[in-house]
Amino acid sequence: MDARNKLLDKARVACSASSDAALASRLTVSAQQVSRWRKGHDRMPNEQIARIARLAHLDAGEWVLLIEAEQNTGEAGKAYGSLVKRLGIAALLDLASVPGMASISHIPTGTAYYVNRLRRLARFLRVASLLPTDGAEHADMLALQG
Repeated sequence: MDARNKLLDKARVACSASSDAALASRLTVSAQQVSRWRKGHDRMPNEQIARIARLAHLDAGEWVLLIEAEQNTGEAGKAYGSLVKRLGIAALLDLASVPGMASISHIPTGTAYYVNRLRRLARFLRVASLLPTDGAEHADMLALQG
């Protein structure tokens, strides 16, 4: 399933919409438009991505970046995809370098917010299948830190 469909599904759950038509009503677009987004026939505008993400109580910036990476072809798509991957690897490397990472209570109060944000970004990218999840590749990424 692509990111557009994942986002639309999360928004449906968050607003208790029983169908795409009910979700479309909440978004003030037609049911046909939601269907066209799902099938990839129309681009999902960034403003709509952000609006849907907010409706689903998700970080709009992460979803805009991910969906733009999927929607763009050619050099633009490669650039977005590269950025998504670099941000994910940077988040994992930063997380690995935080002392007491195993327990958030050991992290100074001022950095806890940022550590949680990085954790969310890394989890988001893994769910979106943009980061490896097996230990060997994770160890390779950590080796890049030194």
